[in-house]
Amino acid sequence: MKRPAALFAVLLAVAAPAFAEETIESAPYYPTKIGSTWKYRFARGVLTNKITRHEKVGDVLCARLDTLSGDKVVSNEHVTITKNGVERHATLGFRPEPPVLLLKFPLKDKDEWDIDSKVGDETIKGKANVEKEELKIGDKTYDTFKVTTDVKTGTMQIKSVCWYAKDVGMVKQNLNFAGNEVKLELEEFKAGE
Repeated sequence: MKRPAALFAVLLAVAAPAFAEETIESAPYYPTKIGSTWKYRFARGVLTNKITRHEKVGDVLCARLDTLSGDKVVSNEHVTITKNGVERHATLGFRPEPPVLLLKFPLKDKDEWDIDSKVGDETIKGKANVEKEELKIGDKTYDTFKVTTDVKTGTMQIKSVCWYAKDVGMVKQNLNFAGNEVKLELEEFKAGE
């Protein structure tokens, strides 16, 4: 009787890691722990971004970032951390090939990189550049990396300026597309566990 129990215990110990939930590492300027939550104020109220789970997109383990208006998910994207930086692998299920580099490692002032990707038949082409900048939001001051991305997708020009703070992530974004402007500023950040 003891032998089957001992064998079962050994098999369980060996197999347990295979059943463990996979997770991805966070980057200093892009937290990816499940439960990490950002509340942003904008002209029409509050938007919330939340890492809801880690799941694979194809063969790549990603953090799923849901954007909520109230309790309703209005958008989502999948990002992962690689040796090259933070990469977006999907937005609303659409997968750019190759993935879009959001932050290039190591983050440094005056850096830049090209963006050249496709989603289906549509190309995404442009540039991103980085500037180190101190940013004040309310009563908080952040040392940030400001990442300006200017891309053309199809006939639409999109300009995004995002400020990233260490251990917090994105603290501000100005987004311009198709004659629209959206400005988000961080109201509250809660780190995941």
